Parts: sequence; structure tokens; C-alpha cells
Amino acid sequence: MIISQIRGGLGNQFFTYSIGYALAKKYNVNLVLDDYRYVTTYNLRSFKLDDYNLTYTQHFIEKKPKKDKLSQIFYKLKNRFVRFVIYRAQDVQELKEFSFQNIEIKEKKNYYLKGYWQVYEYFFQYRDELRNELSLKKLRSSISEKGQTIYNDNSCAVHVRHGDYVTFKGGKCLSDTYYINAIESILRSNPSIKFYFFSDDLEYCKKKYSYLSAVEFVESEDMSDEEELYLMSCCRNFIIANSSFSWWGAFLSRNAKCVICPVVDMWKENFYLPDWIKVQASIE
Repeated sequence: MIISQIRGGLGNQFFTYSIGYALAKKYNVNLVLDDYRYVTTYNLRSFKLDDYNLTYTQHFIEKKPKKDKLSQIFYKLKNRFVRFVIYRAQDVQELKEFSFQNIEIKEKKNYYLKGYWQVYEYFFQYRDELRNELSLKKLRSSISEKGQTIYNDNSCAVHVRHGDYVTFKGGKCLSDTYYINAIESILRSNPSIKFYFFSDDLEYCKKKYSYLSAVEFVESEDMSDEEELYLMSCCRNFIIANSSFSWWGAFLSRNAKCVICPVVDMWKENFYLPDWIKVQASIE
């Protein structure tokens, strides 16, 4: 059995599920999801994978703790007891982020995956299957109709990660130059394209990119992150950010023609698929 520790926001949850899925398929073993971070002290993100059409849906510990401190402590102790005493699971620790490492699984042993596993080689051969796995169980009619419009359009998704990146020490926001150059590159080969902007700071995007003749800033007061990622994945072309969110938007697209991606900071060229266009970028 493989136990995958699910981590981070939606994009990173996809990574930690996908490596477990790939290993479970390759070695013909079961996959179980450990969501302990989301039901204990981690409050920045919520567990989203239950909203998707996963093959492997079992939680490592199904009964969730109460919110009081004592219940949380007992839950963490139970988690460790079940892992090490009941299942005798062997930890498989990610040694270096964004770097592939060989993982071998023995059928009669249990393994616990600890890391973000942000390397497409782990699961690339299952890309078509993952498109189905990581599809939403429920999709509102308004979102479905919007997605179909985008899918049929001559569309380009532009993802601008701005809100929380502004507060990072030293900055994490991509420079305007990256986006301007990428937009101009797309327009040179496809002048009739329509740009769909996705961002956690659409007001900033409107100030910067309203000059475009064919542009839409995708927003809705009640649109969830899952719905936003779905709409992004319906596009034909992509200008992605240094964010796992838009990485997955491009990876899950069923009709992607062109993907432009930034090479900056820890986001090296080998993080991206071979046919994606890697552009040196800077952060501010």
C-alpha cells in the first residue's frame, strides 16, 4: 500500500495525488490519502480532492478530530501509531524539490510519501487518465457553459499570481515584461486570439492589460478555485505564472496548442514539459 501525504493548495494537492496514483498503477497496489494537515493545525488551505473523480478516495484515517487541542494531539498520535505500528509504513522522503528520484515499491510492504513531488516525469505516462481523475464531480451549468465557450474560442489563458506573492520577502511576482513579451509573441502568430485573465488580483490586471483589443478578466463572486482552474484548462493557449495552479491548468488542458512558461528562481526549465516554451523571467 502507498500512503500519500497530501500538501498545500490545489496545485500541490494534484502533485501529491498524482505521484501516488502513478506508483499505485505501476506496481498494482492500493493508494490511500493522508489529509492530516488539513484536519489539524494547517489553516491556510483546505482539502479539495474529495471534489474530484478520483479512483483512490480512501483517507488514511477516516474519522476526523474535533477542533479542541486535546483531540488534535490524540489524532496526530493515532496517525503516527497507525503508520509505524499497524502498517509499519516506510517513509519515502523527497530528497530535493523539483528533482526526480527513483522510487521502487515492493508489493507486500507499505510506503508513506512525504514531499511535494513537483516533477512531471513521475506521472506523465498517465496524463490522459489524470485528466479524468482530476475532473470535478459537480460542475455548475453556468461554469460548464462558460468552459464550453472558452474551449471553442481562439483562447489564451493568462495567469497572474499577485495577491499573496506581494508579501513574500524579496518578491515572487513576475515582472510585467514577462507578460508583455509573451502576449506580443502570441499575437504575432495569432493576431485574432482572445486573452482570458485569471488572477487573485484582477484589479491589478485590468489596470495593466485592458489595452488589449480582445480580453476578458474572468471573475465571479462565488467562483471557487476548482472552477477557476477548470475554466483555465479549457483554453487553447497559455501564459502561465510561477505557480502550480496554472501549471496544472496547462497540463490538464485537452486542446493546448502553445504554453509559455517562466524560468525564474526555483522554476527551472526541467520543471516544464519539453514542448512548452521556456522564457527567462525576473521577479519583483
